[in-house]
Amino acid sequence: MKKIALIFCVLISVNGCVINPISQEEISTLKEIQALKLPAKKIVDPEKARELNTAPGLGNMYLAWHYPEEYSSQILPGLLYAAFWPMTIPLSKRLVYEDAEIINQRYTLNYYREGKGLNELEQRKKDVEMMMRFDLWEK
Repeated sequence: MKKIALIFCVLISVNGCVINPISQEEISTLKEIQALKLPAKKIVDPEKARELNTAPGLGNMYLAWHYPEEYSSQILPGLLYAAFWPMTIPLSKRLVYEDAEIINQRYTLNYYREGKGLNELEQRKKDVEMMMRFDLWEK
């Protein structure tokens, strides 16, 4: 029983260190994007990743395949979840869902800060500024 508890502690700590959480600066940028009523961009489906992790590790491989920037951070947890199946199913399903949400948030940030959405973001800021001058912007 102690070994199982140790394994869960290792899994939690490994997965907690794998994907960096969203920073405060990134959170404020996401809030700005939402306030400007720009759509969030999604590259992975959190529900699909969760369901794939019924067979532990498949959800992590799904995330790694669709978002190569996080490839290396998904392989190790996926292998660990698979190695300690079936004990890891509840834990892995929750954590892979959270990872997918973070990946989508990062993808949205990168899209509007560096990608194709940069012009869209700047144009929306200008439009909102103009609309606020004439009290046309709905909050």
